[in-house]
Amino acid sequence: MDLGHWKLADTVVFKENAFGFIYQIRNLVNDKKYIGKKQCITTLKRPPLKGKKNKRHELKETDWKSYTGSSVELNADIQKYGKEKFEFIILCFCDSKWELSIVTGKQIG
Repeated sequence: MDLGHWKLADTVVFKENAFGFIYQIRNLVNDKKYIGKKQCITTLKRPPLKGKKNKRHELKETDWKSYTGSSVELNADIQKYGKEKFEFIILCFCDSKWELSIVTGKQIG
């Protein structure tokens, strides 16, 4: 079970086939927190095979193991202080894109 730099929250169990997860990144220097969501799986749409009409769909793992967030300010702080001064925590795993959006809204709101 390779999670990259991510750690699981106390009550979270790793889910092998999860669509994505909700995470929190905490700056250990100034205690700023960032909450976000990240997909673990993406669907690639390939052109149809010769003589066929339907596109082919292929599941592919994203770059989630090395992901540090989409915030410009957050990534600037990571460059400034170093990755070791941040805590990357997975709060929960989600099974669909819909669930990922709904749970994120509940976490923030």
